[in-house]
Amino acid sequence: KIFLGAYAKEKNLYGQPGWKKTDGYWLKEVHDVMCKQKRSNEISTLKCKLYKKFTTAFDDGNLGVNHQETIIWGRAFKQSLDIEKHGGVLKLPLHLYRKIPKKLQKYVELD
Repeated sequence: KIFLGAYAKEKNLYGQPGWKKTDGYWLKEVHDVMCKQKRSNEISTLKCKLYKKFTTAFDDGNLGVNHQETIIWGRAFKQSLDIEKHGGVLKLPLHLYRKIPKKLQKYVELD
């Protein structure tokens, strides 16, 4: 789309029939793609963080499999798999919310 927009501008196609009012359209498309990529990267990072928190709690001798914190991290990780596709946010208690990096907290709410 970027190349199409550059080509159309170079050949003065925007003044031709069928090309009117499309001059800024391709730029908006590129911007949307870039924003989606940034969001996708952030959610991917969030998934990795949650998985690490879950496995750490799971393997921890003090917490173990049936500990409430382990269960919450596991459920949060499972929910994070659907955020990119379906939207929404995760819900975590305050003491676990604080363990999420600041830039990723926009995908998490207090429970």
